[in-house]
Amino acid sequence: MHLKRGSEREACDFCHRRKIKCDRALIAKAGHASPTCTACEIRSLDCQVDDSNDVRIQRKRRQKENHPAPAAAPAAPDPRHPSPQAPSAAPGLSGYLDPEPWFSSSLFDLSSENILFLNQVFTGDYTFDFNGMADAGSTIMYPVQIPLPGQDVFADLWGSSGVDGSMVLAALEAYFALAWVSLPIVSKEAFWTDYHAGQCSPALLFAIAACGVVYTDLEDSVRWDMQQKLAYRFKSAFLESQNGGGDIRLDDIEALALMVEFEYDESRDPSGHGHLDKMYLSHESLVLLTLRYQGTVHRDSLMPITRLEERRILLFWHVFGLDAFRCLDKRTMSRIPDDYDTSQELLPERTDATNYLEAVLSLAVIARDIFKTLCPNACRRNGIKAADVYRLYEVLKRWRATSWAPYLERRTDSSGRLIPYSFSGANEYQDLQRLVLWSLETNCYMQIESCADAFGLASSGGLDAEAAAMRIEYESMQAAQDAVRTVEWMEMPSNQTSLFVKGRHPVDLARMVQQILAGVCTWLTIRGQRRYNSLFSVAPFKIHGNDDVEDASKTELGAYSAAIATLRGAVAKGTSQRGSAGLFQWLDGKIGAFQSAVNP
Repeated sequence: MHLKRGSEREACDFCHRRKIKCDRALIAKAGHASPTCTACEIRSLDCQVDDSNDVRIQRKRRQKENHPAPAAAPAAPDPRHPSPQAPSAAPGLSGYLDPEPWFSSSLFDLSSENILFLNQVFTGDYTFDFNGMADAGSTIMYPVQIPLPGQDVFADLWGSSGVDGSMVLAALEAYFALAWVSLPIVSKEAFWTDYHAGQCSPALLFAIAACGVVYTDLEDSVRWDMQQKLAYRFKSAFLESQNGGGDIRLDDIEALALMVEFEYDESRDPSGHGHLDKMYLSHESLVLLTLRYQGTVHRDSLMPITRLEERRILLFWHVFGLDAFRCLDKRTMSRIPDDYDTSQELLPERTDATNYLEAVLSLAVIARDIFKTLCPNACRRNGIKAADVYRLYEVLKRWRATSWAPYLERRTDSSGRLIPYSFSGANEYQDLQRLVLWSLETNCYMQIESCADAFGLASSGGLDAEAAAMRIEYESMQAAQDAVRTVEWMEMPSNQTSLFVKGRHPVDLARMVQQILAGVCTWLTIRGQRRYNSLFSVAPFKIHGNDDVEDASKTELGAYSAAIATLRGAVAKGTSQRGSAGLFQWLDGKIGAFQSAVNP
């Protein structure tokens, strides 16, 4: 952030170098003798402000010591910035939710380079107003108050929509306590600020409630029925806002990002135009609306949006990542422009490790690179070049080496098995971030194998294609093994406290993890059948203990069966979403086919 000439810097040395929001001054004002900002705390760094080499500041301090200023009367409180002293919680209320310290710095510590990158991709603008973002986020450390039902400013909206206000509030709170952690689409502090001011869009309110109601204490049939009811309220509110014409609000796009491609119960649609509505609620619509949004809408309107700049960049982060992994999975072209030079922007050299959002962003850039490299028409016709396969694997290896903060790394023992982290107050969220990041990495490796299986490898007349095939086989098996070990790591008794947020299994909180594990499980069933049918050559080296061919076959298939059972057990833990039943049925069909093939 830019400072006026001669003014004293409040940011610590680390945050000042990274040009990120620093909360050291706010923590110091709260009465801490040795304040440590959250960015330094999660990295176990010494939080210091070293301005000894600034001659102007040192001269200014000496002048203050020689000529102390007279005591001034206390300033009147500024209504725009409430006192850091948290008010007492109301009886019976779940309380004031203090923003988690590991999530409280500006934009989750997204670097200025990545903010500029996202702004360039979606707006074409190479500049960004960091001062405006800093002003918008100045109240980030203040407590978030959850309203009592009797104090709800949206009581009339709930009444006219036919939903129980107390249930909606419970759903909103459940979303931010559970589902929001792994995929932060909406700023929690900004949402509650807008909520109390009565300036949230109805579409965003119903979208968050629909996502959070499945994590409430209602019975399965009741909460799924209520989820559909809230989803249709979102749908109606969102389409109504679009019919009005003009510019779209940022929180309406946030609502669509939460509900994109939600599975609606068509029997509830009285209009019979569900197929037309899907066009406006699709992933493509989300991308186009985000590209069209320029971030200047409603700045001076009667319904302002809190911390608009931060929320806009966070929305860009989510849409960019969602689009990258979705296009790779479905092998469809992206509508997001690809004007930036991938070879230059992919993995810039860094002097320090990054955090969760930055690691996901850089992996999303790699996912786009995988699609561009392996899925063009030339590869579909002639096969994939071995050199491209090698380059992508090296990019993924370099990403793991340069883009992981210490708290995101895989810690393994001598046998390669993952070991748990020591528990702290932040672990229940950090472990979930690790799980999501590791699963997305596994997905990239499996997608390379999927493209090679679909399009084949280009022949160069030598042994390159066969060598590349063996490399793909190795990397894919290693990725599958990593997925199995990740599940074993989740189930360790020592991880039950840190991984299970509010008693919920992590797979239940991160649906993308459930889907990736199901995909790896399916891949193992297909490969196991091919191994059994000798479509793959046996290992060229002797494996001790497998001298007998029949025993070796049983041992190998037993290993496949154990890995499949481990992954299937983890997938089964995600039961909150209604669509999980269909996923279980589909996966059980694949496992049944594998068992029938190997046990005729």
